[in-house]
Amino acid sequence: MNIKPLTDFRWATVRAYVASDLGKQRDAGTSAVFAFAALCRAESVADECKLHSSMESLHSAAIEAGCLMTNEQAMEVNAHINDTLGLAEAAQVETPEGKP
Repeated sequence: MNIKPLTDFRWATVRAYVASDLGKQRDAGTSAVFAFAALCRAESVADECKLHSSMESLHSAAIEAGCLMTNEQAMEVNAHINDTLGLAEAAQVETPEGKP
């Protein structure tokens, strides 16, 4: 599976999905992993754009990803998300002097 960069734009879509009624059908971590996996599985920019513009489309694609992916692939996506977000958080940590 080709894991795309977890850009702010993609992460905003994943966060919106997790917060939506559709995303709340599963725990937040599971919804986030499979929503991002769905974005990664999009074969073209046009296909990915459809997922960004419709929570229903993203939900269907997340369920499909959940049905098709192995546990190892899901763990790989989860690790990518955690690594990326961990790096972003680390870059924003302020020191006691107030300097990043």
